[in-house]
Amino acid sequence: MTLNKKELIQIKEKLEKMQKEISGVVKNVSLDIKVDEGAKSFSQHPSDMGTDNFNQKISMELSEKNQAILKSIGRALEKIEEGSYGLCDMTQKVISKKRLEATPYAIYTIESQEILEKEAME
Repeated sequence: MTLNKKELIQIKEKLEKMQKEISGVVKNVSLDIKVDEGAKSFSQHPSDMGTDNFNQKISMELSEKNQAILKSIGRALEKIEEGSYGLCDMTQKVISKKRLEATPYAIYTIESQEILEKEAME
């Protein structure tokens, strides 16, 4: 798949905007986790502590997911600069335009992504 210069500029701008937004979310979640840790000492009831632990776990999982997305966005921006945007990092096969439109930070074909996810679960 060949993208023209205008399309690449639009994708780069979109990725940079996403990067900025997600970085802000990660920063806020990190602050929330720190505040929650400080508030734990004030929780009196066991059910409050359970809720606090659950909320903290969810926040940490969201933060980890957002960190992974930020890493992929960074790699996609590198690929634009290198001239390899749209090629799978694993196989060098072309990533479908449909996939890139849905997930502009995709650095793997769907098939490669599935292999990586399967390996991570093992």
